[in-house]
Amino acid sequence: MILLLLLTFDPCEEFLKGKKEYDGMKALEHYRRVLTSPDSPCADSALLRIGLFYYLVEDWRQAENTLNIFLKRYPDSPLAPKARFWLGNICLMRGDTAKAFTYLDEGKGILSRIEKEKIKKGREVYAIQIGSFRERKWAELRREEFEKKGYQVRIVEWRRNGEVWYRVVIGAYDTREEAAGDMKKIKEKEGISAWITKIWIP
Repeated sequence: MILLLLLTFDPCEEFLKGKKEYDGMKALEHYRRVLTSPDSPCADSALLRIGLFYYLVEDWRQAENTLNIFLKRYPDSPLAPKARFWLGNICLMRGDTAKAFTYLDEGKGILSRIEKEKIKKGREVYAIQIGSFRERKWAELRREEFEKKGYQVRIVEWRRNGEVWYRVVIGAYDTREEAAGDMKKIKEKEGISAWITKIWIP
């Protein structure tokens, strides 16, 4: 049975599952499974996305450790400039400007290289926040409630003063105006408080 599972496991298919997952923590699980095959074509992308996830939830130590591991494992990856770029930003935030500029200088060709390699990166979008909870179980209940009503819902981790909060959001909009239009309809229909926030999606 174990041998059969090993033979049927496709790391790149697992990577695609992670990209399609709205829940950041569940996407993280998929990317970690990809890393069980470190020589697969998508392993470097999976590891980089793990590092960026930690960066976006402001877990700087984990982000820095993950990105450094990336550079050690995949120094020749076309994604390496991107890893150096984000490491530079982390160094800037902690005040280590000398090290930051070294990383940023190494990663200065990031945009052109990404375009050449046709690497699809994540993006920042607007979403409608319908709840924020300190315990994930309550966020899960909120998500289930609104998924049953037909909404596209996701849970986003957010750190404030060192504490993790679980934000429940609806949709992904390119403009604030689009989000505001749907938010008004949701508030009127569901009778709830809601507000617009920005989130990052892979």
